[in-house]
Amino acid sequence: MGIPRHKLPPAIRELVARDEAADAARRPEGRALDVRLPYPPSVNHYWGTSGRRRYLREEGKWFRNRVAELLAGCITLRGNVALRIEVYPPDKRRRDLDNVLKAILDALEHAGAVRDDSQVEMLHVRRKDPRPPRGYVEVWCREMPGETA
Repeated sequence: MGIPRHKLPPAIRELVARDEAADAARRPEGRALDVRLPYPPSVNHYWGTSGRRRYLREEGKWFRNRVAELLAGCITLRGNVALRIEVYPPDKRRRDLDNVLKAILDALEHAGAVRDDSQVEMLHVRRKDPRPPRGYVEVWCREMPGETA
């Protein structure tokens, strides 16, 4: 949340504007989305089955809705995208990195950040040091210039 910009003292507003301009200068061409998300449930906790039917479990619903809240009002990247994901697990237990990817990609699509997760042309995922008690993931999503999905 934070304080609305118009309520900040003028000197602070100027510093914020300078920081934003510096960030924009470092940002690559194309549209972008950077966000910190809660640590996602694994595929085994995201989807459930009942007979032949697959459904989104409660953990999956919570994660998807939380991501939608965090990304409310975000731009939709329409072209092919490059994703960089840094995974900060909640503890030191062994985990497969690919087990969290589907939940992240599905939630980004559900939140409207991308039209379809098939837009992902480049994917870089890295496990980082644990961040107890809950962990989190940082996602950098860049629209690839000159390419459309």
